Amino acid sequence: MPREEECNIEAKGQQRRRTIGIFSLVLGGMFAGFAIGFHFTFIERLLAFPFFAAGFISLLESQQKVCVLYAYQNKTEVSGNVQKTNRNPFILSTANRIILHGIAAALICTAIVAFLSV
Repeated sequence: MPREEECNIEAKGQQRRRTIGIFSLVLGGMFAGFAIGFHFTFIERLLAFPFFAAGFISLLESQQKVCVLYAYQNKTEVSGNVQKTNRNPFILSTANRIILHGIAAALICTAIVAFLSV
């Protein structure tokens, strides 16, 4: 569990990102099912990537309590309000890790969808 100074979103922001992440992954899964079921071309199947990327990044933001956008803008969420803060290198490194891990997971899922019964 991250310490408070290592976070830039509160519980409500966490819940919002978790909901967006689950919704995006469900949409990505539905699109992947249609793409495989209707024999979309390889290139068309790659359109699942944005859904998976948004879903995984949102879920990782929720888990780590770090909003990537807020981290790059040096902002934090305090009592429901977004405020400007000092640059925090730990939060920035966490945001970078979130993006890398989210994109890696999305690439794996997209590759599975793209190469499945081509």
